[in-house]
Amino acid sequence: MFGVLPVADSPEPARIMLLNLKTRALTPLAGSEGICCPRWSPDGRWVIALSADNQKLLLFDMSTQKWRKLAEKMGTFGYMTWSPDSKYVGFDTSLTSDPAFFRLGIPDGQITRIVSLKSVRRFFPSLSGEWSGLAPDGSPVVVRDISTQEIYALDWKLP
Repeated sequence: MFGVLPVADSPEPARIMLLNLKTRALTPLAGSEGICCPRWSPDGRWVIALSADNQKLLLFDMSTQKWRKLAEKMGTFGYMTWSPDSKYVGFDTSLTSDPAFFRLGIPDGQITRIVSLKSVRRFFPSLSGEWSGLAPDGSPVVVRDISTQEIYALDWKLP
């Protein structure tokens, strides 16, 4: 499964595609026009994704083949990370007055604010945006930008 974003000035909408590795058949995920950035749950039942404008968080149920809107108007949604048991998704928001890291319960859609990121200076690479994720214990992980001036030693061992 992967997201396809249209090239500039293309009439094609964003969409999610499924690739069958055995047959090499490529098919669109049902109802995924205008949706991108899929993350398949570890148990294979769910897909969490974003609207192409990055303003809506959506959940697809693989058993019913239906989409459900879970959140919108929270700022720009960042990376989404599944818990190992597929019971929740961690995600962050940015481009808002109070960015934060959230936990989203699956399938009830309950959103819990975990921590504010307002005072965290985050690293923002030009192409991929700010990254966040979940540690093995379920705690949020974000990349913080403290500049290269604070690297005192870097040991590098070549193979």
